[in-house]
Amino acid sequence: MSKTGRVVLAALTMSVAFIAARPVPAHADVRHCFAHLPNSVADYQSVTDGRDANFGIGDITSVVKLPDGRRFFALGDTAYYTLNPDGSSGPITGFGNNSAWVQSENCFTLLDRAGPGSRSWVLPPQQDGSFYWPGASIVVGSRLYVFMQRLVANTPFGTSLGSAVAAFDLPSLKLARLTPIPWMAQRVFGDGAVYDGGYVYTYAPQRRTCAFCFTSDMYVARVPESQIMVPSAWRFRSGSSWVSDRNAATPVLRDAVSNADVQRYGNGFLLITKTLSIFGPPVEAWWAPNPEGPWRDLGTVYSVPSPPPSRVPGYTYHEAYTYNPVLLASTRLADGGLLGSYNVNSFDPTDPQRDGRLFGPRFASIAVPAPPSAPARATSSPDVSPWTPTFGVDGTGRVRTLGGGVPFDRSYTAHAVAMARTPTARGGWIAAADGGVFAYGDAPFYGSMGGVRLNQPVVGMAATPTGRGYWLVARDGGIFSFGDARFYGSTGSIRLNKPIVAMAASPTGSGYWFVASDGGVFSFGDARFFGSTGGAPPPVPVSGMAATPDGRGYWLVNFAGQVYAFGGANYAGNAPLPLAGLSIGILAAPGGYRIVDTAGNIFERAVVQGQSRISSPTPFVAAG
Repeated sequence: MSKTGRVVLAALTMSVAFIAARPVPAHADVRHCFAHLPNSVADYQSVTDGRDANFGIGDITSVVKLPDGRRFFALGDTAYYTLNPDGSSGPITGFGNNSAWVQSENCFTLLDRAGPGSRSWVLPPQQDGSFYWPGASIVVGSRLYVFMQRLVANTPFGTSLGSAVAAFDLPSLKLARLTPIPWMAQRVFGDGAVYDGGYVYTYAPQRRTCAFCFTSDMYVARVPESQIMVPSAWRFRSGSSWVSDRNAATPVLRDAVSNADVQRYGNGFLLITKTLSIFGPPVEAWWAPNPEGPWRDLGTVYSVPSPPPSRVPGYTYHEAYTYNPVLLASTRLADGGLLGSYNVNSFDPTDPQRDGRLFGPRFASIAVPAPPSAPARATSSPDVSPWTPTFGVDGTGRVRTLGGGVPFDRSYTAHAVAMARTPTARGGWIAAADGGVFAYGDAPFYGSMGGVRLNQPVVGMAATPTGRGYWLVARDGGIFSFGDARFYGSTGSIRLNKPIVAMAASPTGSGYWFVASDGGVFSFGDARFFGSTGGAPPPVPVSGMAATPDGRGYWLVNFAGQVYAFGGANYAGNAPLPLAGLSIGILAAPGGYRIVDTAGNIFERAVVQGQSRISSPTPFVAAG
């Protein structure tokens, strides 16, 4: 994230803080369409300048072209307000920390969340007051990754608390996973990103500490794309090698960047950056034959107006500044230049009040020299999507992988009650009723309750998003945590109307939910309560639970395959009748969910994907 977009955040957030948190209704995406294909700076600028209370405007943090030709614009702080006749800003009617535009031919669609409350598309502000701000975007096969920085608005530019990567399914753009990634307070990776040779490379600027230094050094990290959700798989560039110790990393470009917008260009890689952060107009281009360098300066390719021109005739900004230039090398405008943009903000609050079009991107046509000659780079085929497989375990403890992946034929336990998988979907854990845990594939063993006398048998299990820990939950709601899984509370000392049957973890790993057989839901940590069927139990007991990837809702399923959706979880149908077996679990999937039954069937329910049925030759007793 560029730290320069935080000045007005506190005021904007306070303006919408009074909006009560209530269940979020469905809403139609808002569109802005042209009569022709946009091919000029004026066309793209009209999207930004044509703001109103429905079509929010935010800082552009990255732009990528999707495989079907659409363009995806990641947006940061997004405000919703109308313009007064004199061009000044009207009252703010909504605000979100992340949103996106999707350009499909001549139309731009805004991706956000309906109010009331936060309009953030990916994740709303957390209980600790932190929020997620997007950075780089990258497409790998049928997946879109958006890097997110978690911040708290306790200073004008905010304080970074962590990082995550959000994975979206294409073409649906439905969130599949959101997982924390390695983070350092002064060097936050995710400002830029590229894919090459099976690896995701991501960049971080770090401000130099010398007196009167206004530029940053650039660092690079990489991770196998199939393990992007596994923190231990990340490596950091140090000299001529890749190391696991992030503190041992060294700059690949010194004293030359503010942001790090990197993309493929020719047979190499193009870096676009404003060298002097919010000071000075030059936008520089650098080129390298490899993602880590060596970097060659192509010179100044654009000069940002300083100060930027006001959109209100006759008005001059008092303390406006510019930052975060980005470029879309795959989009050439009618004048021959490439589509670029930068963002505008101001230290003086009267500037955005007088000019309601100050905030947000300013588009530009940028002329970049042709890429230097270099050998063609080998292409690589991305791995199967890690959220495609569904694991099931049979009565002898053998694991079957459906919809992709490798089965695990070894028998682990005849008393399996739950299972969870690693972030790579190349392994997981089986939990037995006595609290024993059995790791398979690439899953490490972090401990178990095997051999310990339990008050009640274990009935459920959930893994942390890092894959470095897991929880077990017992029938009475007693919780047991292992690895990096922390204890956030339990119902072990509470008399329950009905026993606990399953659990689910929040996407941050800082909370979890339990569900009882009557559909009563118990939330702990940062897991929010969105409703339950506890007051009106289903005719058939609840058997499973799954949280939405963004943590804004959850689904419950009963043995009859009936699904109950709460919060932001969409209802897409039940398991079909007649049932071949009892429905024992439900799993989140891009755009919907999968229902698993004891006969080894998987019924996929999604708004855009329709449904599918996959059968296993062996009946399941648990699935994950």
